[in-house]
Amino acid sequence: MSETLETVAVKYEVLRKKLAKLLEEHRVQDKLEKGWFRLSGDEPCLDVAGRPPIVLSAVDGGNNKRSFLSFDLYVIKASAQGFTLGIDGSLRKAFSKKIVDVDVIIPTEGSGDRLTLYRQVAETKMLYYSLARSSLVLGDGSVESLVTRPIHAKLELLDMEDSGEIYIDCEELEKMVLRDIDENPYQAMSVKSIVEEVSMDKSLGQDKAWRRILYLEILEKAVVLKLLFDKILNSSSLMVFLTKTGRSRRFFNAPVSDQYVLSATTREAGYYLNSDVSFNKPREMIKELPRKCGLRELVERLTFVRGLVRLENNAPVIGMEVIYNADRIPYSQREVFTGVLGILRLISPGGYPQPLYIVDRETHIDNREVEEVALALGLSMAPTGREVLEYE
Repeated sequence: MSETLETVAVKYEVLRKKLAKLLEEHRVQDKLEKGWFRLSGDEPCLDVAGRPPIVLSAVDGGNNKRSFLSFDLYVIKASAQGFTLGIDGSLRKAFSKKIVDVDVIIPTEGSGDRLTLYRQVAETKMLYYSLARSSLVLGDGSVESLVTRPIHAKLELLDMEDSGEIYIDCEELEKMVLRDIDENPYQAMSVKSIVEEVSMDKSLGQDKAWRRILYLEILEKAVVLKLLFDKILNSSSLMVFLTKTGRSRRFFNAPVSDQYVLSATTREAGYYLNSDVSFNKPREMIKELPRKCGLRELVERLTFVRGLVRLENNAPVIGMEVIYNADRIPYSQREVFTGVLGILRLISPGGYPQPLYIVDRETHIDNREVEEVALALGLSMAPTGREVLEYE
């Protein structure tokens, strides 16, 4: 640590100037003047999610694992918490739904990306569950990251791989997923048992088995996304994603992230919309959606609004994306965005929505919790392969 701090001391001025130069060299003032709107607190709150009281909900998920020599033990949590929002901004509990999964990843190949995919699937199931019961659903992150990550398990692979030997289709898997959402709170992935059967099938070569496993897991992600987007399309509910630490540079095209630009140049509560970006469909993301299960066609029918918001003076800047069916909500895209913003300001003491804070706490999984799971399963002494690096 002392060597690291010594390096910081030596390079302090250079690093400070470099960070300042990243922002100064790019002219963002013109874009700020056109797109940044301060909030006074007196703005009308349009009834974009219906007349209050309304039901809104928040969804988040978490995962962690302990790697042993022969396998990875994981814990996944996904939580959906619904609240009735009163006219005065009060929140009262409306519903609660969770998935808590403890298991091992079989086979062990690509366990890191597959664990991310498992957690995404569990979260998306909870988003779908919430949309059926809420006027407005808050999700952590962005739809872009949900669709495009993990990078080694791309949804578009479904249109490239030969599915002729896969004995489950979108409709059959959808029935399995819906059954699990209703009846099985202990399993993130509905195809888990099928994946394990494929892994143990000695008649398949390793490469063929792996491709089949990857296809099955990506197919389930496509199915739950199809359920989610179809629910948005066939309701008047709003899906809202909030990004705390986004690295996107789509608005200012600066060397640093949009959120950093706005954090460094503004302090007041407000929002930023760019007419060239905010009201257009995210075409690059849609290109990565497969035609399998009708997913790409479905998303083409939805409306997206993307911008940046600060909910209180001096609070962090948050990326905000609203997804909805414009045929069912009689407001312009800007009005929908600002209407959602008005709702969020009612429930965001400190500048972040309280419901999202609650589900974040509920789904956090620290290393100690995974260690306790390993201990309960009698795995505390199982070899990890790192024993030679452990010190007393």
